[in-house]
Parts: sequence; C-alpha cells; structure tokens
Amino acid sequence: MRFVGQAFEVPVDLGESDLADLTGERLRRLFGEAHQRVYFFGAALDKHVEIVSFRMGLTAPLGDLPVLTENTEFSVPEQEIEMFDARSLQRGTLMSRSLLRSGQRIAGPALLEDPTSTLLVPAGWTAERDGSDNMILKWMDDDA
Repeated sequence: MRFVGQAFEVPVDLGESDLADLTGERLRRLFGEAHQRVYFFGAALDKHVEIVSFRMGLTAPLGDLPVLTENTEFSVPEQEIEMFDARSLQRGTLMSRSLLRSGQRIAGPALLEDPTSTLLVPAGWTAERDGSDNMILKWMDDDA
C-alpha cells in the first residue's frame, strides 16, 4: 500500500485472523502503523491510500516430498572438447549430467549438460552426484 501520489510502497501484513473482521478503516490504520514503522512519519489517516498489489501465501502440509526426476532421454555423447577455462584454452570433457552416477566424480575442466542448464566444473574442481541427485562441486584440495 502507499499514499496516493507516492512512489514507495509499504507492505501491510495480514494474518488469517485479521481477515474475518477487516474493514477499510482498519486496513487504513494498519497501513498507517506500517508506514510509521518504516518512515517514522506519515501515519496520518486523513490522506488517501491505495492498494498497489496484493500477494497471498498459503502453507499446507506436504504428504510426500516429490522426488527429483531427471530427463534421461536428453543425451550429449561424452567427448573431449576445447574450452576456455582459467584464462586459457584447455582440453575438457563434455557429457550429459544424467551419465554421472551417484558417487561418481568427474574432474574439471568439464561441462555437464542437461535439458535446462549447463554446469561448469572449473579446472581444479570435481563434480560428484550425491544420493539425492544433487551435484556437489569441490575444490580438489578438499578431498585430501
């Protein structure tokens, strides 16, 4: 919300219990209090205010956490490529992210492709798929 004619909005948070008896007057008062907290002035209720946007959030219990599924139909043949890394042209590996199995590591420089992104594994780093299909990048000295 904001005062009419101003460019800066102030969020007015409302809980579920606020909605049952919410009136225009109460909303104006809540805005005035929020404006006072942010700007330390301007809580006057005689000025016109406007709602600029309305955002609603909902929290609900989740039965089962959805499992990450990867498109295995997308495939880039594993191959050696030239790539610019660490300020120089180097030989690296290009492969599909889906080809890297859980616990398997690949040393950089490398590019791991999937249908929505490309992951750069810089020289001196490794990438490893964990048991939850996350890609963990580590500096090679971390393995020592």
